[in-house]
Amino acid sequence: MPRKYAQNVLPLAIVPKGSREKAARALCQMANVPEDVQFNEKPMWMIFLPEVDAVLKAALSPDEWERMRDEDWEREIKVQQEALQDIG
Repeated sequence: MPRKYAQNVLPLAIVPKGSREKAARALCQMANVPEDVQFNEKPMWMIFLPEVDAVLKAALSPDEWERMRDEDWEREIKVQQEALQDIG
């Protein structure tokens, strides 16, 4: 039986990236670490999110931090839901 793949999902390189992801990818580049290599079933850039979050929490007001975090989470959830709908 052929596998079903999402047809209308943008490749990950084209999906707009949130601010936290952009910052984490920048840290990967600084550390000379490949951003998209899988590590523990996640892209390598995700390893740098705790550092990104620590800096953003220190630099932003609590309201700005929560807004940025929530926008990134909502964007990620929407992308995953759309991918699941296209597969199903």
